[in-house]
Amino acid sequence: MGGAVSEGIVENFGSSSVISLSRGDCDLRSGSETQKIIRKHKPDLIVLAAANCGGIYYNISNALELLYDNVKIQMNVIESAERYGVPRLLNVASNCCYPKIVEREIIEEDLETGKFEKTNQMFSYAKVLGIKMCEAVNEVSDKFDYRSVIFSNIYGANCSQQPRAHFAEALMRKSIEAVVSGTFELNVWGSGRPKRELIHIDDVVSCIKFLISVHGDRYFSGLTQGTAHINCGSGQEYSIGEYAQILNEVVSGELHITFDANMPDGVQRKTLDSSRLKKLGFSAKISVRERLQQDFIERLAGRLGRV
Repeated sequence: MGGAVSEGIVENFGSSSVISLSRGDCDLRSGSETQKIIRKHKPDLIVLAAANCGGIYYNISNALELLYDNVKIQMNVIESAERYGVPRLLNVASNCCYPKIVEREIIEEDLETGKFEKTNQMFSYAKVLGIKMCEAVNEVSDKFDYRSVIFSNIYGANCSQQPRAHFAEALMRKSIEAVVSGTFELNVWGSGRPKRELIHIDDVVSCIKFLISVHGDRYFSGLTQGTAHINCGSGQEYSIGEYAQILNEVVSGELHITFDANMPDGVQRKTLDSSRLKKLGFSAKISVRERLQQDFIERLAGRLGRV
């Protein structure tokens, strides 16, 4: 996901004013490497989109690594940024930061009010720490403006690395394989009942661009005192089973969809209340249904063309 964010920011602001770092440029898990790169470039703003993350299977299988890596990445970047006087930082976080809430949309005040979903709790602990570190830096001096934006489930280009794919990309890949193989059998993990709010990577980049442009006084005046995080979702929510059917519509219902109830569902719902962001002037624009189907058509055509 970080790579897709970097590409979008470079496209919007131009390569001359943006320094885009890949894992090959700097291992952010290393404190010395991180300090060196920040001291060298002395940026006016850092967008921290780097993370070790994935779907349910990856989270369960790599819980300790997820905790270690994400704590190190955030600690090294935020600490080095504060040490070398970087005035502004935007930390990209996930709706996994919130506790399990199914009866309503999640608001910013829900942070730290309950237990995490067990299948991703180590990632959740790490990402909450990053949010709290930003708040702590802001308390040091009013010259710092460190914020966090919490996105709903992100999908789109460069988000489909295996075995780390989140459910939308995994579902897309499995649907394509079912068609290309000729079996048309699509087996979906879990019951298919959990609901998910998706947001396309292009809307994510647009949101980051917007938040960068919002002056500090205007941004923080709409938040609870002492906090620095804001929600960003698309407002479009479907069940996992409905997402499978959305893709199935592209092939005229030819897919035979089954659900493996022996596999974990994860949290039953995690939809964000993005009203604060809307008041600032930003709303996601991309239709989840239309974009998913468009991506499915394009990627399926690409695969069939190579068969």
